Amino acid sequence: MLISRNRLFSALKYSCNESFHGTKRYRFIHSEPTTKVQVGILGIKDDSRSSFLRGPSQAPPVIRAAMYSESSNSYSETGVNVFQAGLNPTTMDFGDITEREVSPGTTISKLHEILDEGLKPLVLGGDHSISYPVIETLLNWRIKNMDDPSFTILHLDAHPDLYDELGGDRLSHACPFARIMELNEFHEKDYINLVQVGIRTATSPQREQMDRFKIRLLEMKDFPDSKAELKEIIQESLSEKKSTGDVYISFDMDVLDPAFAIGVSHYEPGGMTTRQATDTLLAIPSEANIIGCDCVEYNPTRDINNSTAMVAAKICKELISLMLK
Repeated sequence: MLISRNRLFSALKYSCNESFHGTKRYRFIHSEPTTKVQVGILGIKDDSRSSFLRGPSQAPPVIRAAMYSESSNSYSETGVNVFQAGLNPTTMDFGDITEREVSPGTTISKLHEILDEGLKPLVLGGDHSISYPVIETLLNWRIKNMDDPSFTILHLDAHPDLYDELGGDRLSHACPFARIMELNEFHEKDYINLVQVGIRTATSPQREQMDRFKIRLLEMKDFPDSKAELKEIIQESLSEKKSTGDVYISFDMDVLDPAFAIGVSHYEPGGMTTRQATDTLLAIPSEANIIGCDCVEYNPTRDINNSTAMVAAKICKELISLMLK
């Protein structure tokens, strides 16, 4: 794994973040032994394809500030210290890119750098349109570098994001998973399997897309009451059709009920509690290999006292924990 001296030096010495009021802070973090850097964090400050409100482009630095906030520690619910520093950093930050550096059909160079260094990406959005170029770049990299590039996407969201177009825009944040699943048709191979959880706004055209792409669906109205049943559903869904056990997680903050995530652009009542969302992630089988994640659609302009930022930070800690194996 090749990591530049400057980036490694900064990871070894400090955790750097901006406070919620914009003041940059550096603090040394006590570390515990771990094996190696495994996760590369990349922010994509792009909400140019949002259909209703702008604001998610401001999210990456706010989520970082919440992740490093002194109001909480850096442990996940599985007992993993996800932000070890000292001599044993687990994550490395690759900064932010803007919409000018993100376009479908082209490689996201920063993401390619993360993959080339042997790291798993955690991408901070941005609206959900970023997931298409991110996953396209990931798939192309895997096709080039792996014997079996196939993987499953676990998509947590209020919306299926499967429209063929919205308002004439085929790259809208309402369309990324239609474009992603069309990659199978482009390559004439079923490289990607899609499992959607938490959906509660599926329209007739999107249900037709679900049939077309053979998507596994757990709608919010059918969400199980017990953790055991949830675990069984998630494990069955992720094991179907794919033998590699590789999983990419795309987490849209509006999968949560507005009572738990006020800082999103689209309020969709009837969603998950923070507990249910965390339990869904914890239901992923331990043998699954989490190859990358994104956390999208947090809108700081609608947040109150950064409460949703802290929820996004918690979700990101759990995502990192799942990748640290």
